[in-house]
Amino acid sequence: MDSILSLVMLRMIVLLVCVAVAWWALSGLKFERFVSAPGSRQAKLLHLLLAIVLGHQCSAFVFSYIGWSPP
Repeated sequence: MDSILSLVMLRMIVLLVCVAVAWWALSGLKFERFVSAPGSRQAKLLHLLLAIVLGHQCSAFVFSYIGWSPP
């Protein structure tokens, strides 16, 4: 039971780190080119959703790579 809990906690931590890295990476992107009002709630929500999606994909890649790599 402890091994399952530690695996779940590891996955959650890696996911949060990947979302934070995606947020940081998206901060360098100029959203003024893509949205009409860059300071609006919709633009901030779009930034958050893009960070979550990219972070999830990144963490899925990390765990897929770990699963496929030789020991």
